[in-house]
Amino acid sequence: MTARTHRFHRVSRLAAVLCMAAAGAMAAPASAQPDTGGFIALGQHDYLHRDMVIFAQGLNLDDGQRMIVESLYEDYRDAFDAGWLRTQERLNEIRNSESTDPSEVLNAVLAPFEQWRVEKQRIKERFEEDVKVLLGPEQLNQWESFQRRMTREKTLPQARLSGENVDLFHVVRELNLDERGNMALEPVMQQYEMAMEEALRRRNAIIEEGHRNLFDAIRKQDPAAGVSGMDQQIQRRIDVRNVNDRYIEIIAGYLTEAKAADFRANALDRGYPRVYRITPAQRIFREALRMTGLDPDVKQGIIDLNNQLNTEMASHNATILEALRDHEPRALKNQSDIFAARQSGERVERLMDPTHELIRVRDTRANQLVEELKNLMGEEEFAKLPGSSRWLADTSRAASDPAQGVDRLHSPRGGTPALGPNQPKRDGNVREPGGRDQVDDPKGSGGREAPRGRGNR
Repeated sequence: MTARTHRFHRVSRLAAVLCMAAAGAMAAPASAQPDTGGFIALGQHDYLHRDMVIFAQGLNLDDGQRMIVESLYEDYRDAFDAGWLRTQERLNEIRNSESTDPSEVLNAVLAPFEQWRVEKQRIKERFEEDVKVLLGPEQLNQWESFQRRMTREKTLPQARLSGENVDLFHVVRELNLDERGNMALEPVMQQYEMAMEEALRRRNAIIEEGHRNLFDAIRKQDPAAGVSGMDQQIQRRIDVRNVNDRYIEIIAGYLTEAKAADFRANALDRGYPRVYRITPAQRIFREALRMTGLDPDVKQGIIDLNNQLNTEMASHNATILEALRDHEPRALKNQSDIFAARQSGERVERLMDPTHELIRVRDTRANQLVEELKNLMGEEEFAKLPGSSRWLADTSRAASDPAQGVDRLHSPRGGTPALGPNQPKRDGNVREPGGRDQVDDPKGSGGREAPRGRGNR
């Protein structure tokens, strides 16, 4: 094959990929896959109708202002929908084109995306300026804090690392603190707000730069250039994660002992569900502790076993957390290296995820303690516990292999390994987190609300 023919086929493949990306941007939900190149986000409204509640709350809008903002939002969405429809029509024309020049098709596919990216930002900024015109002096003073909140709401879910997607304001709110407790936290929460804003601003900027670099790389047929900024992007993601990790401990220091324990547990559960989400063994012990009518010696034995479980779980989880924090950034870099290598016909091996084995060891040990619990209570009493059937059904297998009976969600061998939206796949890939901090889209549209008549809005 001549160099010219090889280049023709390579550009043809790139053109095909771009056409597929164009189709994906029209239909794919944001949570379906990482948004390489920002194609999916281009087809989504920056603001959804539910965000108007945040506008009203964050800016203390009165009833009249709320009605006007709702009307402005309808105008915003109409402008967005019309612009995105024009972009789709241009892309459909390109897909129906009879051009046989791959480079020409490539440039034709990229152009509508680039033009729409600029127009989309302009539509968003015009809506924001229209809202600001309505605000009084005190409300305008709240605008920057409101914008920081919207940045967290909109961009924290773009996380690719565990711990990167948590909004600690949500976690604090669930503590239901009294007025005095909230006032005591106000200074440290303001510090967290500013630190997270800076980290997100830098991360989001480098992600956006990466999108532009990818477009340039596609035009130049230079895959390596498209991932050239990955190291910097990963570091910015680590910075966001580190802000959360640091302020979990800082905020906990301002709380009572009981509230601090709840806050720390909930924040870690949200950020690192693979590590800290409650396991089946913990659930069965909680049920056993609630059980009444037991012999006092048996009851004390359950308490002692539960304390042993909690102590050993804490030790295992600390080890898993350290491995997870080390592995995930390297796995992201490995993904980009694999992508670049494939485009040039080379091969890069996938990294193995060390946390799978660590989780297996942890859950095997937890299962052994459940077996001790069953022996202590007796099988008849144990069988009365909700969720006990998995251990009763697997008794014969557990005798020869203690790892049997571990919940499939916690075992790297049974179905989908481990837990939560930050779960790396077995081949080392990292799924994009959504977590409980990501508000579900009631439209099921992945962030893009379908155009509707004004009467139905």
